Amino acid sequence: MNDEQSECLTQEAQQALQFATDEALALNHIYVGTEHLLLGLLHVRDGVAAQVLNRVGVKLAPTRHAVEFIFGASKQPTSSHLALSARIKQVLVYAQQEARKCDQTCVDTEHLLAGLMHAGDSAGLGILNVMDISTGEIRVEMTHKAIGK
Repeated sequence: MNDEQSECLTQEAQQALQFATDEALALNHIYVGTEHLLLGLLHVRDGVAAQVLNRVGVKLAPTRHAVEFIFGASKQPTSSHLALSARIKQVLVYAQQEARKCDQTCVDTEHLLAGLMHAGDSAGLGILNVMDISTGEIRVEMTHKAIGK
């Protein structure tokens, strides 16, 4: 991610992306994808995204297990500098658009989650699907969170 993009991220959003990178490194993956972003969002417990995901039943440990089961872990360690997948770059663009729609200058975790929901057929959404969590449930919970329920 370039400096211009990281300036537009809140501290929690930056933490989520760092945790996503850490998760990818722990699995010896060669990229940071939407499946890692999902894990990163869950790590930032005070973030709106983690609260929403937890309320619909998405928890860190089972999600990590699902990611490892589906994508596996490489035996070979990778470089500590991982590239962002094309899909996660798309998520960041959608997240920036979502933040602007909400009249916010910086992307926060809820915008990253909204971007993930908008990204369509991604590994992160595939993980949620395998866990029997619908994007509709998440959107409803995001709306409830936004109006303070």
